[in-house]
This record gives sequence, structure tokens and C-alpha cells, in this order.
Amino acid sequence: AHAEGNIRVEFEDGFLTCDTLTLFTDTKDIYAQGRVHLEQGEERYRAELIHYNTQTKKARVLEGTAYQEPWYEHGRVMEHIAEGVLRVRSGSVTSCEHDPPHFQLAGRQNLVFVGDRIVRGRNVTLVVDKLPLLYFPWLTLADRQSPFFIVPGKKKPWEQFALMGYRYDLPIGHKGA
Repeated sequence: AHAEGNIRVEFEDGFLTCDTLTLFTDTKDIYAQGRVHLEQGEERYRAELIHYNTQTKKARVLEGTAYQEPWYEHGRVMEHIAEGVLRVRSGSVTSCEHDPPHFQLAGRQNLVFVGDRIVRGRNVTLVVDKLPLLYFPWLTLADRQSPFFIVPGKKKPWEQFALMGYRYDLPIGHKGA
């Protein structure tokens, strides 16, 4: 089936809107083009082209953005490779909600583990305000309280900067040095 116009498709745990849609009922594949918006559970996608299978609930997103709390992903190609795992190729990941983001982790490939709220990347560059700041051959970030932290920012006397530190919590009942 093929449709054009202001299209909305609703399914179990989400919906899809687009300008042009091709549906293959035998394979349950949807090819959506033009201002595509897909919401599936807690996940949200926007792109010009999305291939989505309603049976497997897997999507392949070209030149798009995605949001799975707390991560915002932007990439040339994003695809589900397993349940709860999203691969972002030639793109970036950030937890900054601004557009454009204040900072992002740009890389060739990032894996987002949605349920665990973890991001793993290879050949990653920390970009602060369009300035490449740090390179990491690999990097894993979790949405948890980490003892290490980086605070990127921009201030007149310093220009772009990254403050780094280590947090140590004293054990309960600690009685001094």
C-alpha cells in the first residue's frame, strides 16, 4: 500500500507521522519519507527517512535524531541492532537538550543501551560549542553518579574550557583523618 499527504499510523505502543508512506503488509515493513516522526514507548525519532518493522519493532533511521532519556542522538544512520540497543553511525550523542547542544560526543560509532542508560563509543571526540576538545579511542558513559566528572563551558576570560575533577564520598561513620 502507498499513501501520500499528512499520514498518521498508530500501533500498540506508539505512532508514526510522515508525508509519504509505503507499507508492505506481508513483512510488516513501513517506509516513511518526509518529515517523519516516530514514537515508540519512551523512544522518539525525527528524520527524513525511516524504515520501521511493526512486528520486530526495529527501526533504521537515515539522517535523523532520536531521544531516549537521557540521551539525544544525531546521526547519518541509526538502527536497532538488538532489543534496547541503538547503533549511531557518523553522529553524536549528548545529554544536552539545547539545539544545537552545548556539548556532544561525536564519533564514527556509538552504541546506546536504552534500558541501562549507557552510551559506548569508539573514536569519540568531546565537542564543546563546536570546538573539538578531547579525543577518546573508546568511551563509556552512564547516567549514574560517577566519581569523575567533566564540566564543559564557555566564559569570557577563558573562552571554551573543560573543568575535570574527582568526587570522593566519605564512608558513613567516618571520624576524621
